[in-house]
Amino acid sequence: MTIDLSKVGQRSQLTHRREPYWQRLRKGCFIGFRPSNSKLEGGWIARATCEVTRKYKHKKLGDYGLLAKHERFDAARKDAELFFQLIENGDEIRGILTVKDACHQYASDKIEAQKRFERTVYQSAIANIPITKL
Repeated sequence: MTIDLSKVGQRSQLTHRREPYWQRLRKGCFIGFRPSNSKLEGGWIARATCEVTRKYKHKKLGDYGLLAKHERFDAARKDAELFFQLIENGDEIRGILTVKDACHQYASDKIEAQKRFERTVYQSAIANIPITKL
């Protein structure tokens, strides 16, 4: 049975189970939906195959509960595509949690950049924003 997760009606008929319902977006890239037991709609997951290890990499995308039901698939797909790009490029983000952490890593061997970030980024509100929220 092929399920089109972009259709609200088809998502609402899915039953709760541990394994998400997967929809292939392209070779090695899938978006999944796991219906919830409760009155919540459910959660979205991205899954990509790493070409090097030939193993799946997963990322929880969230429930997108603040969006209208018909907008959730597109939002999840957009976030999944960003995840797929990371996996495909081999640029997995490790140990970088906030904008400040990313700036520290970038400026580790660049004195001019270190000084600039000290003046402009490290003391501002943007420094503590998780990079996954950008």
